[in-house]
Amino acid sequence: MSSMSSDKERGTGHDSAPMTDTAAAYAARFAQLRTRFVRAHPWDWDGFIDWLLAQRPALRAASWRQYRAAVKAALEQAQELPDPQRQHLTAALDTPAPARPRLPLRTSARKARALRLADLDRLVDRLLVSPGRWDGLSARWLWWGLLTGLRPIEWRDARLQQAGSDGCLRVRNAKHSQGRAHGEWRTVHLTLQPEETSALVQFIAEVQADFPAAFTGCRMALYRAASRLWPRRQQRPSLYTGRHQFSANAKAAGLSPVQIAALMGHAVTATHQVHYGKRRSGHRDLLYAQPDAQDVARVRVSPPGAWAARRLSAETSPPEAGAVAPGLD
Repeated sequence: MSSMSSDKERGTGHDSAPMTDTAAAYAARFAQLRTRFVRAHPWDWDGFIDWLLAQRPALRAASWRQYRAAVKAALEQAQELPDPQRQHLTAALDTPAPARPRLPLRTSARKARALRLADLDRLVDRLLVSPGRWDGLSARWLWWGLLTGLRPIEWRDARLQQAGSDGCLRVRNAKHSQGRAHGEWRTVHLTLQPEETSALVQFIAEVQADFPAAFTGCRMALYRAASRLWPRRQQRPSLYTGRHQFSANAKAAGLSPVQIAALMGHAVTATHQVHYGKRRSGHRDLLYAQPDAQDVARVRVSPPGAWAARRLSAETSPPEAGAVAPGLD
């Protein structure tokens, strides 16, 4: 069955003309909303708009703006609707929102995506002098994440190999099974002093000795220390903050988008451009890593407009099936 006839049967009336990235993002979002609606209701435009408006009080402003734009785009393509009905439904979407209480931050929104050097020093100093079992290891985990860009989960299988005077990390890409990595493995070349190499070897051995216990213990140790240092902050450092700061450092040091994607294990360049630390937050002197040429060759450059389209959909995308638990990805 052609894509045109399939779309018309779904009630959207899309033609088969090529879509822009923004139009494709809107179409995907509308399809998700429609699927949610038809799980409990027979398809009907009026009923769908009423249902969507009923969801609005629980949505953040950015989420509602995207939902509204996606549904408006679908309404414009719905050729089966008479113009008066289409105009009425569009006007309903533009109804001002009633006042509502401020929603709490989501878990991901509570995690800092940048770490000032002064804050890093305070946090590491506190952890290193604390007596808890996991405090010292959590300080080193944050530091090595900042220097290597590894996801917390990726330390479970990381291997340090010697390459002349320098070392390289062989890292199993956590998102490979989801098709979001440039390959199953990546290589991170590191410029380290001998004593730094020894410290990294020791860190990997401690983390991998009992990874589930180490991850849970270090995550909680870091949470407690950051909460005590900055009790009023809404965003505090987590183990994943090191990866965000690595991205910012790489951008500040002048690495290309393809090089950064290769170091972070991304299949395309838009991922780190949209979701990770920004250049303005970077410290160029803290970049000790360089990508492997074979990894760079596997990265796909995102087409023009993909960055904007992904920014548009980033905040409201639902969790993917089989996604790694929060904090591990």
